[in-house]
Amino acid sequence: LSITPCNAVRLANEDFTDALVFRRLDHRRREARFSGSWKLDPPKSNFSPLPVPTKYERVVEHVGPAIHVTTHQVTGSGGQVIETRFHTDGEFVVNSYQSGMARVSGRWDGDRLEVETRRELQGKPLTSVEIWTLSADRHTLTIKNHIETPNGPLDLVLSLHRQ
Repeated sequence: LSITPCNAVRLANEDFTDALVFRRLDHRRREARFSGSWKLDPPKSNFSPLPVPTKYERVVEHVGPAIHVTTHQVTGSGGQVIETRFHTDGEFVVNSYQSGMARVSGRWDGDRLEVETRRELQGKPLTSVEIWTLSADRHTLTIKNHIETPNGPLDLVLSLHRQ
């Protein structure tokens, strides 16, 4: 095959198309990896200064850019189920909770998923940024959660094992 200007353009277009296809496949693989049922490993987690829940489980459903998280949590003051929906495209989605409304957004930072939640607590802003990372064997999900509250910041670490 001789390289003519026409062939060069065709080859460049084919390379570009191949790159897009592989990039989309890689993106789909990356997005699907958090799906599943996850259970808290209390000794490897840090809730300080908050008490460690007696039960903490998350079920993550991840289809395309949409993520639905169901959290089951039991503490000394009782249990609750929290449903959260967001997308990984950086756009905020409004969620309704017992404590009020919150806007939640997700975006990729390499292999990490950053989940930002914005709400008001007693008329003051409360912001949470979770960084989700998966272990190499894909059996441990670590979530580092930095929370800015009216009373000061909190940093939590949740270590969750795939069930």
